[in-house]
This record gives sequence, C-alpha cells and structure tokens, in this order.
Amino acid sequence: MPRDPVCGMNVRDRDKSLRSEFRGQTYHFCSDRCLATFEQDPDTFVQLVEDERSQKQRKGRKQAPRFERIE
Repeated sequence: MPRDPVCGMNVRDRDKSLRSEFRGQTYHFCSDRCLATFEQDPDTFVQLVEDERSQKQRKGRKQAPRFERIE
C-alpha cells in the first residue's frame, strides 16, 4: 500500500487525482492538502522518504558481533 510522503499515512492508490510524478517516481497522497504541500517542495519530501527507506534497510541488516580485544 502506498504511503503519503507528507503525512506518512497509508493510502489507496485508486484516486488518480491524488498522485504526483517526480523524477520518474509516482507519489500518492491522502488529500489535496498533502498533494499541494508536496508540490511546493518535492525535493524535501523525497529526501525524507529516501532517508526513512535507508534507515529501515540499516535496521534490517544483521551485523557481525564485535569482540573486545583481550591482551
């Protein structure tokens, strides 16, 4: 389910009027207000989406255990 990049709400992608294309990516919105907010400064909201995505990827990675050096 798509997520509104402005308010973070999960939205249905049925309403074609509540969509915006930016840099080849389609973004979906819960309301006209969120759509208008996004279109005023899409770079800011796209960066927030990308930051959230990379943060989730980092949390999902397993890291090798770190061992203390014993002398």
